[in-house]
Amino acid sequence: MSYYKLIYLANKCPIKQYKSSKYITGYQLLVHNDFVDRVKGVENAAKNCKVAVYITGSYYQLSDPTLQVLVSEADLVIGHAFQFELRDLNNAIVCNKLCLSKSKNKISISYFHLFLYA
Repeated sequence: MSYYKLIYLANKCPIKQYKSSKYITGYQLLVHNDFVDRVKGVENAAKNCKVAVYITGSYYQLSDPTLQVLVSEADLVIGHAFQFELRDLNNAIVCNKLCLSKSKNKISISYFHLFLYA
């Protein structure tokens, strides 16, 4: 494959690294182009609630594209989801994946309620 064809293919890739502010931190956030506007909404909600969305996982490429993907991982593999936890602006965990998996009515953390309803 020629050098120019590789550059063309790289520019056509729909997965991009999201350029974030201090409100989206942690690991590199890779998302599909179609998902960027939703991430911006999450970032604005975090800013308004004075919390940080700490990325713990995002898009990844399968080592073998013929393998099946778990339903719970499907959105990650296509770049339409990311895993995260909420942290305060001092980087202390406010809500991790256990907290996030609870019903929103059973969570008493004010940061999290504000974030959910933002």
